[in-house]
Amino acid sequence: MKVEVGQKILEVRFGWRAKDEPNLKDSIVTKVGRKWFYVNNEHEAHHNRYSIETGFADGGNYSPRGRCYESREHYQREIDTTALWLELEKVFRYHSHPKDVDIRDLIVAARALKVDVSAYEDRHCPAGVIPEEVFENADPW
Repeated sequence: MKVEVGQKILEVRFGWRAKDEPNLKDSIVTKVGRKWFYVNNEHEAHHNRYSIETGFADGGNYSPRGRCYESREHYQREIDTTALWLELEKVFRYHSHPKDVDIRDLIVAARALKVDVSAYEDRHCPAGVIPEEVFENADPW
């Protein structure tokens, strides 16, 4: 995560129980070190410490109780990615592909997940069927 002093970020605090909704707060980065950055929420007197590498709060010897995101859009994208992944997991859970899914669709999905599909492409995808541009700049982050 790239952060700098004065940057506005979204601070997401987790509750103690799994059923608790996360608490979202707009915060400002007040200090950046080699490993940690600090944010100060206008409603709290203390500074919260987060990992530059992961964005997770310093939980000491316990699980982190929060995470920072560059924006609400980044946070929502992660929530939606997790939800969609769980939906895909339901499809693959039963070890049989849906009959209405073509092998080329599976190849596109597998390539997006960084799975080596060269053997299948050689047999099922003549040159140009799945253009390389689909994958070159696929990561919108």
